[in-house]
Amino acid sequence: MGLGRLSKRDINLLLIVLGLGVTLAVYFLVFLDFTDRAETLSAQTESLRPRLTVLRGYEAEVPSYNKAIREYADFIARELGNYAQEVRTEDLIMYAVMLENEMKLDIASASFTEPIAVSEFTLPDEDGAPLPYRAYAISMTLNSRMGYSELKNAIDRLYATADRTVLDAASVTFDAATGGLVGTVTISKIFIADGSYVYSETAVPPGPLGNDNPFGTIRNGT
Repeated sequence: MGLGRLSKRDINLLLIVLGLGVTLAVYFLVFLDFTDRAETLSAQTESLRPRLTVLRGYEAEVPSYNKAIREYADFIARELGNYAQEVRTEDLIMYAVMLENEMKLDIASASFTEPIAVSEFTLPDEDGAPLPYRAYAISMTLNSRMGYSELKNAIDRLYATADRTVLDAASVTFDAATGGLVGTVTISKIFIADGSYVYSETAVPPGPLGNDNPFGTIRNGT
């Protein structure tokens, strides 16, 4: 039966059927697929909701975190302020002179060590990038005579020193000749330097040594 034999009513019905078919095809091929995807996304969203709640909690605490970071940075700065950036043998010599003059220690001799790395750590720079640092200890051992009060005062003075100074060891005995003490004390100073620090001895310029006429008894021509 050709289309020429179909009445207008039949043609309209046919077009309606074709329209319904297209609608059903779109529904099954497009809408149902979209629905499935929507349900999948909804399930994924629900699974992420607990994480979202946690992240929102973190966001609410950002001011507290920033405050804690600033306080920690201030704490680090204060602690670093207790350490010198470098301590040399000359500094230890002057410290021994101070102990002798102010604490009345009678120092007979002193020996020194080069700085030794005792700790390695990192600290953040201004941008938060980690920078390597090392803590060094440089020590001196003093052979000295002292009284009980001088020893106590020297230890108190040592721990009151602004830069980090520690008493590593002390070995003293009673001196029957003076009624005081005689022995050795080992003192270390701690300093902190960045990872590029390398210790080098102080350059001493050459100069004349000794005196041919220490007592001024030699006259010219004699």
